[in-house]
Amino acid sequence: MFTEAISLLDSATRTTSDAGAPVDLGSKSTCDLALEVTAASGVTPTLNVTIETSPDGLTGWTAVAAFAQATATTLRSQVFPGCKRYVRAKYVIAGSTPSFTFAVKGKSVLVYATPADVKNLSLPPEALAGFTDVQIDEACQKESGFADGYLGTQFKLPLSAWGDDLRANTADRAGYRLMRRRGFNPNDDSDQILVKTFDDSVSWLKGVAGGTIHPSEIIDATPEESDTQHLAEIYSDVERGW
Repeated sequence: MFTEAISLLDSATRTTSDAGAPVDLGSKSTCDLALEVTAASGVTPTLNVTIETSPDGLTGWTAVAAFAQATATTLRSQVFPGCKRYVRAKYVIAGSTPSFTFAVKGKSVLVYATPADVKNLSLPPEALAGFTDVQIDEACQKESGFADGYLGTQFKLPLSAWGDDLRANTADRAGYRLMRRRGFNPNDDSDQILVKTFDDSVSWLKGVAGGTIHPSEIIDATPEESDTQHLAEIYSDVERGW
């Protein structure tokens, strides 16, 4: 899996509610973050930090999830799956003369399918009953890393864009991983379909690695060549004065 360190809020002392600046995740959609509170004061102070996401970093901010409320020094880690391109940390500070020194930092994680993709492209809602989005995203992370072993033979990783074929392929294998964790009967007709879907998914990846299958909409990390690199260079003799 490909990750990148991100900071939604640097450590600072804050006394009023606000939101941090938007952070661009690029093609990554999972955030693994820590809320670290190193100082707290006031009468019954409370700190509530919510991670919000937006497609453009300007409008349409929606909550992904929130850390548990903090009232004293603490360190809390949490995974926030299914983020859009931009994220920010919104915090609400309350109490009498409250003051908190805290930071929100962690990493963004590249996954080829989100929990929503697994629900929409792979398994019906009833099959996923009891699984949280964090657990589904964990399966997506592992299967994205599995896919990289095949994708890396044809593309320079990490990818910055991909199509629905890779998205659905990853969702299918994540769904299989979840069902295997729960337990299923490979001799049951419906469960045999699940196994076949997984086998077909791996065969698809092998086809990609072998160059016989070409995934759609792939943009990899190969640098774009500048046209200036191909311009001819012309040299002439020193002027002779005539």
